[in-house]
Amino acid sequence: MSENRSVRAELQEQRDAIADSLASLEERRAKAVQTNSFARARERSGVTDGVGVDAAQLAADEAAAHAAMRDARAELHRLDMQIESQPRDGLAKKFGSAFSRRRRGSG
Repeated sequence: MSENRSVRAELQEQRDAIADSLASLEERRAKAVQTNSFARARERSGVTDGVGVDAAQLAADEAAAHAAMRDARAELHRLDMQIESQPRDGLAKKFGSAFSRRRRGSG
């Protein structure tokens, strides 16, 4: 395997690992948003018993979940740019851009 393929393969593995983690990050974010929203609704309605968790902590958890999703998407974008900037060999050079556009959903 050429050095270019090795670098591309490494970047693609990193990208795939992050892409695989998006579902769990999205689930974590959705749960944090729901939990925080529910606690705020209970607070607005005057219910104080049974909350058991600090509102500031819930808000921080929600913000952290949003930040994790944002960071993962930014890293995917960065890796995509690095992968695209790597030189290609043979048929990969000819057909690679069409495949990468399709993978990203823009083709």
